[in-house]
Amino acid sequence: MPPRPPGVCALCYDKETAPMTDILTLLHELAALHTQQAVLLAAERQALPTYLRQRLDKIAARYAPEHAECTRAIAHVTAEVKTAVLFHGASVKSEHLHAVYSAGKMAWNTDMLIGVAVNTPEVLLCGSVGAPSVAIRKVKEGA
Repeated sequence: MPPRPPGVCALCYDKETAPMTDILTLLHELAALHTQQAVLLAAERQALPTYLRQRLDKIAARYAPEHAECTRAIAHVTAEVKTAVLFHGASVKSEHLHAVYSAGKMAWNTDMLIGVAVNTPEVLLCGSVGAPSVAIRKVKEGA
């Protein structure tokens, strides 16, 4: 097998074997990290009664390392999911998250197109296709 291309995660390199399973695994991990982050935020809010606002800084400092690590992990796994889905070339949906693949869009140089379109069929040469992208969305309950 040829070497893995740059920017392609190791889990999904062999596109023929099980990329969907690998992407689903990453989506599960990403959903768990989002849940962990929500639990931390809820714990932080519950830890401080409203009449003890002066303790907010101490509590925020206590949870700051965990928030930072969770945020870093979410960013890392999000990047892996997006890379894997771009390589896969199609959307992937898990129970909690949906990595939505969007193909590159056609863009036109309007000024050039107007001049060329009058006299020549090579008008398509004026266009370019942008890079595809991936968006991560939460899956609605019952969907």
